[in-house]
Amino acid sequence: MDHLNDKIMKNLREDESLKNVTFIFDDCEIKANRCLLGASCPYFESMLFGNTNEANQTRIVLKSTSRIAFEKVVEFIHRREDIVSSLGSNDILELVKLAHEYQFDELLAFLEYAIVFDDYSVSFCVELFDTLEIIGSVDWKEECLLFLDSIFKIEANKRLFSSFSRTLVDQLTCRDSFLIKEVDLFYCLLEWKHESHDGLFSNLRLNLITINEFNQIVKPTNVIKADDYLEALIKNTFAKRDL
Repeated sequence: MDHLNDKIMKNLREDESLKNVTFIFDDCEIKANRCLLGASCPYFESMLFGNTNEANQTRIVLKSTSRIAFEKVVEFIHRREDIVSSLGSNDILELVKLAHEYQFDELLAFLEYAIVFDDYSVSFCVELFDTLEIIGSVDWKEECLLFLDSIFKIEANKRLFSSFSRTLVDQLTCRDSFLIKEVDLFYCLLEWKHESHDGLFSNLRLNLITINEFNQIVKPTNVIKADDYLEALIKNTFAKRDL
C-alpha cells in the first residue's frame, strides 16, 4: 500500500497531464495540480476549493504576486527539492512573505532550515529580521540575532548598525550575548539616525563605561546625564555582557 501511495503522489507531482490549473503572470504561465495545491496549505484550499471565483476557473490571473516566489512555492509542493540555492536575497524575502501569507508552515520551516546566513550578506540577515518581525516568527528571529551577535563580537560596525530598524536595535542591544564594548555601542547609537531617539540609549550599560571614557567621549555629547552615569556606577546597575 505504501508503494502504491508513493506512486500516486509521484504521478500527481510529475505527470504534466495531471496539472489542471494554470496561473497566469505577465511574462509566463505556471501549471500545477489543483489537488496538490489545495492539500498543501489553507490559502490554496480556500482559493481552489472554497466559495471563490477561482474555484471554478482553470486559468487564474495573479497580478500582485511575485512570479519568482510563486513559482518556487509550486516547485516546493510538486518536487519537495531545493528551491533556495538559485534565488537572490530579495527573491528569498519575497518567498518568506508569500509563505506566511499562504499560511504555509511547512514551507516556512523548510526555509528556516535551508537558509544558512554565512551564505548571504549581513544586510540580508537584517532585512530578514525585519520581515520576520512583521510575520511573528520568534525562533527564526533569534537565529538572526545570534548571527548578528557573532558579527559584532568581531567588529563594532557603525555603518551596519546605522542600517538597523529601531526594533532590531532594541532587541539586539538588550542581549547579554551582544558582546560589544559599551563605549563602542555608544558610538553606534550616537550615529544611528532614524526616527525619534527617545529611549534609544536605555540598553546602554552605563556602569560598564569607564570614568575616563565617560568624561572624554560620552559627557561632551550631552546625551547621557552625569547623574545617571554616577547612579549606574554606584548601584552597579547592569551585568557584564557575556555568553
